[in-house]
Amino acid sequence: MALFSEEFAGWQDSDFAAFDSAKWRSNRFTPERTKVRLRLAAALESAVAAAGLSPAGLELWSSRQEPAFTNQHEVRSLTVAWTRAGAENVETAHIYAGVVIDQAGVTLRLRLPGEQQAAWRPMQATLAELAGLAGMGVKLGETELTPEALTASELAGDLLLERLMTRAEAIGGLLTVDELAAWSGVVLPLLAQLLGVTLAAVTPVVAAELQAGPESGPEPGADETQEAAPAPSTQPALPGASRDPPARRGYRPQWAPQTEARAGQAEAMRPPIDRIMPPTWHPEPIRRPEPMPYAPPPRRPEPMRQPQTRRPDFQSQPPRSNERSSSFAPGRPFELGPTPQKPAASTGLLAAGARVELQKGLFAGKTGTVAEVSGAHVQVLLGLMSVRVPTTDLRVL
Repeated sequence: MALFSEEFAGWQDSDFAAFDSAKWRSNRFTPERTKVRLRLAAALESAVAAAGLSPAGLELWSSRQEPAFTNQHEVRSLTVAWTRAGAENVETAHIYAGVVIDQAGVTLRLRLPGEQQAAWRPMQATLAELAGLAGMGVKLGETELTPEALTASELAGDLLLERLMTRAEAIGGLLTVDELAAWSGVVLPLLAQLLGVTLAAVTPVVAAELQAGPESGPEPGADETQEAAPAPSTQPALPGASRDPPARRGYRPQWAPQTEARAGQAEAMRPPIDRIMPPTWHPEPIRRPEPMPYAPPPRRPEPMRQPQTRRPDFQSQPPRSNERSSSFAPGRPFELGPTPQKPAASTGLLAAGARVELQKGLFAGKTGTVAEVSGAHVQVLLGLMSVRVPTTDLRVL
């Protein structure tokens, strides 16, 4: 969260180191560049507030902090500028005024694209006067001009009014928020006129008191015996009127009602704390019922079965697997099985073209012609089909 609450108190060396050439193509340093962007945005907002302006209708825009296709995958600089609210393609085709930072220094820039030349052409004299007052260089297209030459120039292209500040000068304090406020007080009204936006001047309520200073005494006729106001306390100040906590269940107020008025200019300028942060309240915890322990459903006992006595029927029962043959079944006469016949011996020579008979296997009893003899196997043609069988399974006819 500290990354999103950066404040600008002056230029630092880390602001420029985030844009070193070794970090241009790396996404690893995006948090560093984001921190610089937040600091620049805080500086411009503080400068506009110090100039007494309200940027209504304008929007604070910034370029990308990570390498992408739109910036050629290199982050060489960062631009934070004021422009029209909701504008797109600001860096290439829109009017803006802001700050550009890179590893070399800081640039105050007012950019007027050539596509909108009809809008700023009638204001060339005013722009030339602005460049002379703010010490800004003038570049129209690819040509560098003096502020006096801009008044009568008829060249076309993008118009840039820039004031350069080196890295050492910015860190040394030559470009403070006060100078940014003076520059914003001149540039923002001109930018609003170019964009057709009306700026509102903000006059703080305590501006007269701040201008009067602490040395100015009380007004004539005031009661001199009035007690001095108490010193501001370290606790956050609250509005003078007391408040009753709302009737809300579980609500516990975190402050004590204060009836005395605030003291001092700093306390008067501080907004009420309950406008910045709503009062906290602690609701009662949600009580959920405890889950019931899991209990398996009861199992129903199976009914008892009466054993059935069966008389063995040896005539109908098949022989068991451990019995050698059905000839040994009880009650049956002894019978001999079929006598195995030996394969007939070969009567000829096993060679290509000989007629053979298959003795075993899937094609037992089939006859065919020897096509090829290769060692212990023979390729036999059975009509249109050829099979490979061992030589021991054949009988030559």
